[in-house]
Amino acid sequence: MNKVDVIVIGAGPAGAVAACSLVHKKHSVLVIEKSQFPRFVIGESLLPQCMNTLDELGMLPFVREENYQTKVGAHFTCGEKITEIDFSHKSTAGPSKTWQVKRAEFDQDLVKAAEHFGAEVLWGTAVKSVDFFDDRVEVEVHDELGKAETVSCSFVMDASGYGRVLHKLLDLEQAACLADRKAIFAHFKNEQRDHDYQTTTIQIGINRHQKDVWYWGIPFPGNNVSVGVICPAEESGSDEAIFAKYISEEPALAKRLAKAESLFEVKSIQAYSASVKQLYGDRFVLLGNAGEFLDPVFSSGVTLAIESANSAATEVDKFLKNEKVDWQAWEAGYLKGVSVFKAFVEEWYSGDFQKILFHKKPHEEFKKHIISILAGYVWDPANPFNRDSKRKIKSLASVCDEF
Repeated sequence: MNKVDVIVIGAGPAGAVAACSLVHKKHSVLVIEKSQFPRFVIGESLLPQCMNTLDELGMLPFVREENYQTKVGAHFTCGEKITEIDFSHKSTAGPSKTWQVKRAEFDQDLVKAAEHFGAEVLWGTAVKSVDFFDDRVEVEVHDELGKAETVSCSFVMDASGYGRVLHKLLDLEQAACLADRKAIFAHFKNEQRDHDYQTTTIQIGINRHQKDVWYWGIPFPGNNVSVGVICPAEESGSDEAIFAKYISEEPALAKRLAKAESLFEVKSIQAYSASVKQLYGDRFVLLGNAGEFLDPVFSSGVTLAIESANSAATEVDKFLKNEKVDWQAWEAGYLKGVSVFKAFVEEWYSGDFQKILFHKKPHEEFKKHIISILAGYVWDPANPFNRDSKRKIKSLASVCDEF
């Protein structure tokens, strides 16, 4: 039976960061990945905050920057109303630029960094069972041909994303805190871009008839774009029909896609929000989407995955060194950031945060604090909107104009 210090399930951003952090700390790490990379996954717009961690871990030099579109902010629209968000106007120190990425390429870059620093990756390998003992964990894996192998480790980190391996094996499922919604999306090439089109921002449009329906447009180099629609999960009709209907209701978006060629049939994810009974236990921890996932609207997924992985790796390092570990403090710190994003997501769909976004005369100091949050700086203790976020959003919305 093979033995390593840590098994990481999943080679996405959370898995790559966890593995990279731990091999820097001189631990042996085996990453188990069911897919063969490169592989398609959604979640293509990053936030500046995560650039700090990637830089600290030495992963940025492995990212093929020329493949990615620089991102400096967000462009929100609702009918004729437009609000521009420039991350450089945030109140928190730190990077103000990041990228829009095709995740097939970006995820491969990150895991190659982890491999370079010493992590081993088993590709095309699925976790079938996990057994916990007082002194070890035994993980049974099967390769693509069905060949079984058992690997022993001291600790397991689940970074399996939507696969949620330990979530299922350990019966950790818990009702999600957000309403069920559906994401329908596709990539297009030869998009028609006019002079007002901004390639360095994510475009987020609100349906003028339904405030809980919104669109994303994520520009890539070469006039390629990722376009998605978020709508109620109970929306009737085929994914293709729903997508076409909502695109037709946005004249500017329909015009841009009129002559564009779809690169694949529309895909969808339904009931994507997730929560669990516990994020950690004896010899295991859940990272990023494997534990908690909110909503795509503020592109928080990759940032939360990276930050949960990096901070959890610090606690795993202590565990392996027989030092005092404080998983409660780790969980509280991580969930503090989740709760800030959750408040903004909830008030986006309630309409209150939309009121703030499109207010004609925003309070400049408040705007800087909100931009910091939209840039991912949800752990900044100096930002008052990172405390009691929901109440503050509602209070501020109450003095904003209706739109």
